[in-house]
Amino acid sequence: MEGVGAVANVVAVVNLSVKIVTLCSQYAEDARGGARHEIDELRDEVTALRRAAKSARRLLRDQHGASLEASRDMEDALRESLNVLRKLEENLQYSAGRRFMRLFRIRVLKWPFKRREVNQRIKRIRRCTKRINLSLQVLQTAIIGVDSKMVRVDENMVSMDQRMVMHMLPTALGALYDSREEEHGATCLTDTRVELLRDIDDWINSRKAPPIFWLNGMAGTGKSTVSRTVATTTAMHRRLGASFFFKRGEADRGNISRFYTTIAYQLVRSIPGIVPHIRSAIDGKDSVIGKSAEKQFGKLILQPLMRVRHRTRTILAIVVDGLDECDGDDDIQRLITLLCDLKDIKNLRVRVLLTSRPELPIRLGFHDVRDHYRNLVLHEISDATAEHDIEVFLRLKLDQIRRNYNRSISRDRHLPKDWPGPRDTATLVRMAVPLFIFATTVCRFVSDRRCGNPREQLRKVLRYKTRSQEAKMDATYLPPLEQQLTGLSNSEKGQVLDAFRTVVGTIVLLETPLSAPALARLLDVSENTVHARLGVLYSVLNVPQSAESPIRLLHLSFREFLTDPEKKGTNEFWVDEKYWNGHITSCCLRIMNDALKEDICDQVHPGADRSSLQRGQVDSCIPPELKYACRFWVRHLQNAERSFYRDQEVYNFLSRHFLHWIEVLSLIERSTESYHISKSLQVYLHNTPCVELGQLLKEAPSFIQRNLAIIDSHPLQLYSSLLSNTPENSHMRRLFWGEGPSWVSLIPAADSQWGQVQYTLEGHKGAVTAVSFSTDSSLLASASLDATVRIWRVETGECIREFQRHKHPVRDVKFSPDSTLIASKCDETIRIWKSDTGVQLENFAIDGNYRECPVEFSPDSKLVAWIGERGDLRIMQLDILQCIWQFRQGGFTDPRKRLQATPYSLRFSSDSKVIAVVVEETGFFSLWSVESGYRIRKHEQTANLSLEVPHHSPRRDVSFGFVEDTSQPTVANAQSTFMVAGNENLRSESDDTIFVRWVETGELVQTITTPYSGRSRAISTQFSPDGAILGSIHEDKTVKIWDLGTGNCLHILSGFATEVKAMSFSPDMRLVASGSTDKMVHICSISSGSNLPLSEASRHPIQAMVVSPDGAVVASFSANRELALWRIDTGAYTGERVSEVDKHRGSEVAFSPDGSRIAFRPSEDVIYTMMPDSGDYILYP
Repeated sequence: MEGVGAVANVVAVVNLSVKIVTLCSQYAEDARGGARHEIDELRDEVTALRRAAKSARRLLRDQHGASLEASRDMEDALRESLNVLRKLEENLQYSAGRRFMRLFRIRVLKWPFKRREVNQRIKRIRRCTKRINLSLQVLQTAIIGVDSKMVRVDENMVSMDQRMVMHMLPTALGALYDSREEEHGATCLTDTRVELLRDIDDWINSRKAPPIFWLNGMAGTGKSTVSRTVATTTAMHRRLGASFFFKRGEADRGNISRFYTTIAYQLVRSIPGIVPHIRSAIDGKDSVIGKSAEKQFGKLILQPLMRVRHRTRTILAIVVDGLDECDGDDDIQRLITLLCDLKDIKNLRVRVLLTSRPELPIRLGFHDVRDHYRNLVLHEISDATAEHDIEVFLRLKLDQIRRNYNRSISRDRHLPKDWPGPRDTATLVRMAVPLFIFATTVCRFVSDRRCGNPREQLRKVLRYKTRSQEAKMDATYLPPLEQQLTGLSNSEKGQVLDAFRTVVGTIVLLETPLSAPALARLLDVSENTVHARLGVLYSVLNVPQSAESPIRLLHLSFREFLTDPEKKGTNEFWVDEKYWNGHITSCCLRIMNDALKEDICDQVHPGADRSSLQRGQVDSCIPPELKYACRFWVRHLQNAERSFYRDQEVYNFLSRHFLHWIEVLSLIERSTESYHISKSLQVYLHNTPCVELGQLLKEAPSFIQRNLAIIDSHPLQLYSSLLSNTPENSHMRRLFWGEGPSWVSLIPAADSQWGQVQYTLEGHKGAVTAVSFSTDSSLLASASLDATVRIWRVETGECIREFQRHKHPVRDVKFSPDSTLIASKCDETIRIWKSDTGVQLENFAIDGNYRECPVEFSPDSKLVAWIGERGDLRIMQLDILQCIWQFRQGGFTDPRKRLQATPYSLRFSSDSKVIAVVVEETGFFSLWSVESGYRIRKHEQTANLSLEVPHHSPRRDVSFGFVEDTSQPTVANAQSTFMVAGNENLRSESDDTIFVRWVETGELVQTITTPYSGRSRAISTQFSPDGAILGSIHEDKTVKIWDLGTGNCLHILSGFATEVKAMSFSPDMRLVASGSTDKMVHICSISSGSNLPLSEASRHPIQAMVVSPDGAVVASFSANRELALWRIDTGAYTGERVSEVDKHRGSEVAFSPDGSRIAFRPSEDVIYTMMPDSGDYILYP
């Protein structure tokens, strides 16, 4: 069966089965009695067939697809399935059509089959399903057999379901303790680390021990050896759940990207009962693969382990080694926090052994969870214990070296039985303590016959006798390095050192290892040059025999030894990190400039799906050095010296190959990385003197972010539909669009500028009712009528968590000021969640009559307030999760019916000592002391701030915002400190004015008039965190941003398809988020919002206008006798003076030469001069 035929047939089976299931559902609506049962049976069998076909389709798309295409059994099964389904569809469609016409468009369907016919069809469909599953099982067995050396899967113990789920999880197989990459890693020898291993074993077996054991120590103290020993031992006792050995410089092992899926992969292998729980998290469009760390940990590890059925005494060990070699301080700290949540698992005992150096990010991470881990510092173990263990190791290894050497030479050249002797052995032990890496490197060096016999090699090492830690590293690495220079002249040494830095310097700085051929092509040198430098470095580098296998460091300390800035000038092998990172950057740019092109894999068709490409085809078109260059050139650029030349070099590359580069990242399944890479490049080069580069980098992340889904699935759309939708005036369009593709006959119209909406967050299934930013503006919480709360990462638009425990529509959501907690409120309950893990801390009931009332955190994040049952104000202390005050709102009890719909607003004072409560419909205002529980003040509003809404009014959701005025006396002194904003004349449908007042006095702070007629009424307002800005949501589907100091409209955010229901400013005032009835969250840049045009801001004809001498301000005099001042750069009012000139008609206006005065002539015999700053004027008759 041809490959295309296999794909086509399996896709056809999937599509036909969907149609038939739909038809069966339509028949079921009109069926009665036995027919209904027959329909359900048939539908279930077709669904099972579809599920099997989808599994086949998934397998066809990966590297094992060729095996499936070649399967004769699969070919026959798919062909038979297609025939059965086509006949079934034909019968169902024909019967439905006849019945529809016969009943004159009255859709009543009659089931066309008898019981015997249904049974026959069910039997055939079931046979097809069984054949497909059997073919899949045969192939899966073959796949597991091929990979058995890497994954060590016991064929007799791993079920079909396990294999399928394991196959769906992206895995860093090299990170497993028993992987091919780790096969040369040592374990503890007999009679070494005895006390330490016993201590760890006791911790694993203890019922009351904390879930994490942090074994930390300096480089080379043997942490990984202990980790491998514990992993091996627990695996032998069937207690090992998973392992992950981080390795800096190896892409998938050097970061967190595949950590959670790799752990889940091993849990599936070791715990069969966990399979359905993990499968549900990765199957379908809501798969958590590629999602946030929190979401992956929760869905793939924590929740499945909580749900799996195990006896409480069952032990599950997880080994995580080398956490300090993981990139990303935030990722490291988040991982530690998440792992501590394993303590909540009650159905089995989970133990995590975690090893690392005591780096600051790791210490900070453990400080936050100090009650949930045990700590042991490896290099603080007594010298006597370390000496004993190292001596045992050296005696054993040196004896093996002696015996192996003696077997290969004549008897007269044998090393003596006591070699190297007690004195030299003791010297080596003293040199090594406490560094096991010294002992292992020395043994590899002494056993390397390329440079001399063991006696000569050991003599080289013993020249470095010392007790200093720095010199210990010299003694570890200088002997194998210096043998490259033995017997060479000074000029020859220089040549060797240059070649060493080029080859080995590059190896130690690579982000992920490359094979010798790929490294040679990257550096543009011969393979012989590479191998010449590696030939004598087998004791410090892992140089594989296979040409296609990557060259790896044996230990990270070798990189640190070569790049240590303190060794500049003293270590002739020193590698200048900045210089050689710059060299690698240039090499990457050369590789990409030479190789990148449009449609690099020759897919030809612009609509081609990336998944249709076989991995072998991608690998043949995109060699390893090009993959490396595309992924890591920016990382090397950031680590290099900054220069204008390099900025220009970057622009020359991006202006030619930006789209080609993004295409390759998509083809190698790194689309998500493309956004992060471009964003980091934008940040790094934000002040570049290359103007064109700055313009391109300003647009690139937004372009990728808006189109990421399409780039990932159909990368060739980069050159057509995606580029055609870029704004007409954008730098990207000018660079890459040209005349557009020749096959596009009609180019669609595009906006002139990038839109205000940076991106739209999709996922809610109901209208979004509330949004809230975290304090650092990095996260956004959204509440929805679909009874869920989602947490989004603002930078990427990624949903990282979803809270689903609410049973009713969620009305409000808030971050605590310290961003550690989230409060969400539905019609009946308020729930408090941990923002980093999504764990629910508390929930409590509220009165459904007060469902519109908000929930509010205190500024110090210690309290949360809400309106509870019967309208009581309640305050909870968050550290103990107990209600400390319950205030009965005097004056709110009569009449009861009216109060059932009364919305409240709450606001704490900045010192968290006072809380303000306002009844929005009546303006009733009260202040309560949080410390004493007494009411400080209550206040009934005057008539001019009466905000009562008539019962027949459709607008009962008018909301008000509060802001504390720090210029006023404090609330504790019972002075005015809060403002309220909203419409007052609610009976007037045409009213478009927002009034801002001091709450308790009713004093008018600002009057804001919307400068547009029609449906522009403000239905909700929101103060900015600093109280200087007011946002308003309007009926015309716009959000407007106002300056409270001047009353001017700063920005108008438009383009929303449906009614805006909620808004929130980010604390850094860069963004505003809005929730709409279209079930989406929109994030807009405030700075890119449209400025209010002058001609629209003034609703009266302008009779005269003049620009100030400095070009910054324009003055206008209008027909309604208003003199207005405007900022030219923003279009905003800077001042407006009317006063007594309103009885005249003006027609001329002018600035003084220094701009300090404005003169205008409202009539022939009158001239005024005015000071723009103060508004004072002088009349000249």
